[in-house]
Amino acid sequence: MKISKYNRLFNISLLCLGVISSTSVYASNIKEIEVKGLSRIHPDMVKNIIEIKPDEEIDEKRLNDIVLKLYATGYFRDISIGNTTNGILQITVSENPTINQVTFEGNSNISTEDIEKEIKTRNHSIFKPSTIKSDIEAIKTLYKRLGFFRAVVDAKTIKRKDNQYDVVFDISEGNKAYIKKITINGNESFSDSQLREVIMSKEYAWWKILEMFETYDDDRIAYDTELLHNHYIDNGFLDFRVDSYNAKMDLTQSNFYVTYNITEGKRYKIGTINIESEIPDIDTTKLEKEILLRSGDFYNNLEIWGLHLLI
Repeated sequence: MKISKYNRLFNISLLCLGVISSTSVYASNIKEIEVKGLSRIHPDMVKNIIEIKPDEEIDEKRLNDIVLKLYATGYFRDISIGNTTNGILQITVSENPTINQVTFEGNSNISTEDIEKEIKTRNHSIFKPSTIKSDIEAIKTLYKRLGFFRAVVDAKTIKRKDNQYDVVFDISEGNKAYIKKITINGNESFSDSQLREVIMSKEYAWWKILEMFETYDDDRIAYDTELLHNHYIDNGFLDFRVDSYNAKMDLTQSNFYVTYNITEGKRYKIGTINIESEIPDIDTTKLEKEILLRSGDFYNNLEIWGLHLLI
């Protein structure tokens, strides 16, 4: 019985039934194992996987378990088990292709070692087109995180002898995408320059040699909204919200223009401050002298937390 690699998950149960019907299996003592169809894998490896002991008596269920174990290794595309006549168990397999070597071309801004950390395709691993396809997307994502939004990634496969393939990831990095301008709409209590110091993303300028966050990053832009929110809450704007944020790319220069639309809301002040204690004989006036907050001050989230720690 043969099972297509494209329907393997669905057909495992059919395979088990097929083993039972096609082998005319009966309880039999296995004295010898013959493995056919191997080109790279040694027969002893198969024998170690199936773990049949000398003179072990096997039945239909045991044969099904053997097939499932062999498929679980990922090494085989097709597996069939022949008759156990005269105590000889015949296993015929068709090996999956493997990867001989993985290389990268065109990656000058990101090291090969850093790319390898992001992908699953490895030397001597099973050749899986679906894994290579997902690895292409993983490499693109890595480049986007570092500002290379126009990076193009492709994979070439070269067939070698013994059912092996070389995989070459071909990368065209393109130019880095920088943040050209950051605009904040709706701010009245803090200037644009003050809020730009709050967020992590920065506007690109050629003279800022040591600036780290002037390239565009989706995740960082989203995190900036949290930083804006925390800043306003810490300064008494308890109703603050970020209504929206977006980034538009200049296709001619690969630069981004980032916009945050915010609503500050009302700024709250401290009313009365009282210290109450359930512990008898505690002089709360001494604690009151330690409190920096005063009635009429703007609510400050950081100072409120400091007050909790003090008490």
